[in-house]
Amino acid sequence: MLAGPARVRLMCYATAATLLQQEHGQRLVGTGCGEERIDDVFSSDLDLVSTVSVEDRLAALAQRQASLTGRDLNWRATYEHAAERLMTRLEREAAWAA
Repeated sequence: MLAGPARVRLMCYATAATLLQQEHGQRLVGTGCGEERIDDVFSSDLDLVSTVSVEDRLAALAQRQASLTGRDLNWRATYEHAAERLMTRLEREAAWAA
């Protein structure tokens, strides 16, 4: 089982993936992906409130990751950058396959 910084990274990135899948759901389906949902396993461990919008949860996650890691980075932009790169690749692959 992971512990320490590795566990924090796993929890934060897995939660970001879950939230980004919700945020980009229609775009994912357009690429032939996104039908299967990623389970939200760590939100409660990170004390994220599930009743607020995905955007608010991503912002809260970014703040939580900064607090847990002691690294005051723009985590939200890090999540979005990774999602955008993935979406661009999936869209290109779908276009090539057509």
